[in-house]
Amino acid sequence: MKLSAARNSNTFILGMKNSPLMNILILMALLGIFGNAGLILFGLYLLFKYQWPNIEQHFKEGRWKNIIDVDTGPPIGRASPPHPKVPQRPANTSFSLPHLSLMEILTPSRVIKSIIVIVIVLIFLDGFTSIPAGHVGVIYDRGRGVLTSHFDEGLHLKIPFWQVVEKFDTRLRVSTMSVEPGENERYTDDSIEGLTKDGQKVNIDATIQYRINGQDAHWIYQNIGVDFDEKVIRPGIRNVARDVITGYDSTNLFTQDTRVEAQVKMQEQLKELYGRNKIALEDVLLRNILFSDVYLQAIEDKQVAQQRIQKAEYERQEAEKAKEKKIIEAEAEAQAIKLKGETLRANPQVIQFEFVQRMADDIEWGILPNDILPLIDLKRFNQ
Repeated sequence: MKLSAARNSNTFILGMKNSPLMNILILMALLGIFGNAGLILFGLYLLFKYQWPNIEQHFKEGRWKNIIDVDTGPPIGRASPPHPKVPQRPANTSFSLPHLSLMEILTPSRVIKSIIVIVIVLIFLDGFTSIPAGHVGVIYDRGRGVLTSHFDEGLHLKIPFWQVVEKFDTRLRVSTMSVEPGENERYTDDSIEGLTKDGQKVNIDATIQYRINGQDAHWIYQNIGVDFDEKVIRPGIRNVARDVITGYDSTNLFTQDTRVEAQVKMQEQLKELYGRNKIALEDVLLRNILFSDVYLQAIEDKQVAQQRIQKAEYERQEAEKAKEKKIIEAEAEAQAIKLKGETLRANPQVIQFEFVQRMADDIEWGILPNDILPLIDLKRFNQ
């Protein structure tokens, strides 16, 4: 009973060792650990797996022959006498493995089936690549290097473990440099420091919008790499922003027109700079220009003083205007009196006319000869 169980156990072990599933598992493990070199190791494993008993026997006998073609045992399924130089173990003591030559093991049908299985396994392990929306896949071939062709969106087939696909995002990308925490995920303060024309230190918040053309992705991967944001985008805006801000006085940067002008200059220079690296610039957003607290306080004090001066100047101008107004009124009144005196002297009847015009309506009087004074009944005024 024990002998039967042992024999069944040995049969199971032998079946597992010779099963294609075990070979596939070993191949996957070797590829996962050693990469492409795992294929060579797997070939050596197959060679030693099926030929090691022959090699071991020849070493024990102390002779060396062409172990690949040596037939150390009868073929499976044939009845032939045992090899004269190989001691035979009793059948009831242990289960012995049959020895086969390499030519008998690697028959054409087995070789073709093994190749098909290996190819299928490799395809399922690393033969497919999926390119998401808004991306392209740049192909690196271990034999030819970076290929000029690329994979568009969707599922694609590549050479397993021989070609590597790097995915590039071709959608609109944004790179922000700001003093505010949270504006940039990698930095707490990533604003651009610069000096104005009059030597004032400023911090500039800027956002760059750009994109990568799928046709140029292979050039970027080969000449710059996947970290083009750190190598091209951010250094470019820092250099250009400092250069542009140096051309303006600090007081001018407070106006909106000056900031728009500086933004246009940055965009023109960056478009040329990024274009040399196959990166398409979409827009430059000059979001804010920050000054030091001391400088802002000085500006505020200066503005307050200017406002006071303007107020005093306004009051002085108002006083001058009031003075001029009074002078003009006095001159007008004097001129009127002068003209009136001249008129009265030239026309005495005007005095009587004025006298009559200014009398009350209830006073009665008549026309008198010349040189006669009118008589007025003064008693009526006492009633």
